[in-house]
Amino acid sequence: SIEIIGEATKQAPDDLKQKYGHLAWRAMAGMRDRLVHGYFGVDYDIVWDVVVNKVPALHQEIKQIIEAESAPGSFDSD
Repeated sequence: SIEIIGEATKQAPDDLKQKYGHLAWRAMAGMRDRLVHGYFGVDYDIVWDVVVNKVPALHQEIKQIIEAESAPGSFDSD
């Protein structure tokens, strides 16, 4: 759900957000906050637009990030 996506973005490490700065991390968290807390009401046309037009591409990007970050040698060995 959009709420889970938004909450997950809040938990993502800052270095990961910086590395993949092209993603709209703050917007995802903000959408979650508006849905959960009902800030200024919820515009369901915007929610629908996000679900139809943004989430599919975001899903593919997140899958690629998970694959890249899970690849051998992708973690620092401190």
